[in-house]
Amino acid sequence: MKTPRSTAKQETRSALIQAALQLFNEEGFDSPSLDAICAKAGFTRGAFYVHFKDRDDLVAAAMGESLQGLLKRVIDENPEAEASLLRTVVHYINETLLPRAAREEKSGPRFHQFLEACHRSSKVRGIFKETIGEAIRRIDVSVKSGQKYGGIREDIESDDISAVLVLMALGALVAVDVGLDMKLEETRNAALQLFQPPR
Repeated sequence: MKTPRSTAKQETRSALIQAALQLFNEEGFDSPSLDAICAKAGFTRGAFYVHFKDRDDLVAAAMGESLQGLLKRVIDENPEAEASLLRTVVHYINETLLPRAAREEKSGPRFHQFLEACHRSSKVRGIFKETIGEAIRRIDVSVKSGQKYGGIREDIESDDISAVLVLMALGALVAVDVGLDMKLEETRNAALQLFQPPR
């Protein structure tokens, strides 16, 4: 059971992460100072150090939250629907990522910024790997269920399909980041055909 104090602590941590994400989005990972992030969140440096050891710790937490949000949107929790997992991934790519890129809207740091942060910090890289690994594990559960209900082919290992789906989502982020012109509808149809059982 959460106490008022633990709830307040969680809200403070969340506010610092959200402020960091907003400033990282506007200025990149390197520019915003800790003072600017704390001021944006409405807290002091003292509050910051209650929740984070250092700036890398905050970057890692912010990146983890942003990636979790992204991957949550592409993971289908209803595996009984025929090939629902695959349709959710491609729907997200078609309906969310590409239109957002076309409008040049940003709800968080760009994907290349995550990769730059991973390159510079082993702590951030660890969070990135952990988040992607968790996504693959969660998708694997859905893929196995999809195989059980006949919506996804059974002659390919579920963890291999799961890895491909995560790589598809990450590849879409790279495509959006660099403005790559992709035939997403054709790609979607090809992916569905690859993973659906032969008829």
